[in-house]
Amino acid sequence: MRKADLSIVASMLLLITFAVGQAQSPPQRNPDVSNKALITKSTPGISADAFKNKSANTTDALRKMADEYYAWRNENYPVRSSDAGLHTWDDRLTDYSPAKIAERA
Repeated sequence: MRKADLSIVASMLLLITFAVGQAQSPPQRNPDVSNKALITKSTPGISADAFKNKSANTTDALRKMADEYYAWRNENYPVRSSDAGLHTWDDRLTDYSPAKIAERA
């Protein structure tokens, strides 16, 4: 092997050694598992009867509750309802006074 070739190989090995020595190891991951407690707890079983006793009454009650919620939301947050295309309360703004916030809560 010629002296020039040996010099190039030695330089490359030195460069690789330097690069490996300078490389940073990835930081250790310390994930936040404080909110993961529910994953480890067992869940209660589901009764098969819960699915057998469906009735139109339940569906109607759910639909009524949803309609009441959306009517309340649209009236209490008129800007949001206008953004969604319902222009019934275009002449009003959402009331963010402390009393009204407490009432909505």
